[in-house]
Amino acid sequence: MSKDYTSIHKVSDENRLDFLPFYFGYHTQVVENMLFNIAQEFIEEYEKGYWDFFKIDIIDPKLPSSEAKSIPLLVWQEEQEVTLLLVNYQKEVVVRGLVASVALNLMVFSHLASYFYEKNEKMTDVCTNIYHDLNQWVFSEENTLFTKEELTTINNFID
Repeated sequence: MSKDYTSIHKVSDENRLDFLPFYFGYHTQVVENMLFNIAQEFIEEYEKGYWDFFKIDIIDPKLPSSEAKSIPLLVWQEEQEVTLLLVNYQKEVVVRGLVASVALNLMVFSHLASYFYEKNEKMTDVCTNIYHDLNQWVFSEENTLFTKEELTTINNFID
């Protein structure tokens, strides 16, 4: 199925409170806690802080616009350089906060899919779909937000 990722935009301050519950309902705090804990473990400079919320709209040209969907992306220190730990490669790399945040989001949604699966929760499908859609968006040829080196870093992090 062909998908176009035609827009990504920052969620306004007025819509922040409803943004994550729209996707995760009463599981929102589980999602946030896992993301914040993983950030603490893998980003050297992370000591909590303000995360920006982004919405990526996914449009399949073969489907009616009413069937378009979106996925969340939580970003910490978007353009600041941060140190990301690549455990499997036993090294640290300095990357933009956006790159580190995308890598963390992918790891979190992968882990959450397993977490909810073990609990026999319906959120398994939600997290699995977000993981796959985010992964496709990140590595799509149309996405020009990341350099090849940054894509390699994201891939190595989730490897």
